[in-house]
Amino acid sequence: MPLRVAPRPRCSRCNLPLHFCLCDAIPQVQARTRVLLLQHVMEGAKKSSTGRVAALALVNSKLIIHGSPSGTSDLELLSEPGTWLLYPDRPVTPPDAPPPQRLK
Repeated sequence: MPLRVAPRPRCSRCNLPLHFCLCDAIPQVQARTRVLLLQHVMEGAKKSSTGRVAALALVNSKLIIHGSPSGTSDLELLSEPGTWLLYPDRPVTPPDAPPPQRLK
């Protein structure tokens, strides 16, 4: 049976491994647009996870964790008028498209 490696200690603020902590280098960026960052619960454990860092940098932002077994999150914020869901993949949503559908 393979040995389990103890998880590396993580920064409580940026959630990166302590030896990669970026907290001292994260700038505070003002934005007129409110940004909601939707992150899957499993993404937060990855070393490459930058959602929390982006949320710490963007002053007018909120990180929403989605997909936890408890099923609790602020997904109703995504149904507010004027909300756009941007995803770094195809297909591209045209500007005249209807608002995003509520996630289930």
